Amino acid sequence: MADVWKSMVLPRIQEVVKSFDESKVGLCVQEEISKESEEKKPQLQPKVTEIYEASPAQIKDHISSPVEDSMDLISSSRGGK
Repeated sequence: MADVWKSMVLPRIQEVVKSFDESKVGLCVQEEISKESEEKKPQLQPKVTEIYEASPAQIKDHISSPVEDSMDLISSSRGGK
């Protein structure tokens, strides 16, 4: 059974994978995610606003600051790991 897998199935799978144009697949996935997020935006916006408004000031400050500052905070809270 392992010989059949190695000699017939695996090479065929590799051919199929190589035949995919990764840029087209990535573009399709990106478009699908964008479409889905736009569809759900009206439902999620009130929830996000409610959670943000209920958050402590420290969290609000980090949300509005650059990503690097937030990453530094996470790193320092973990002891620099």
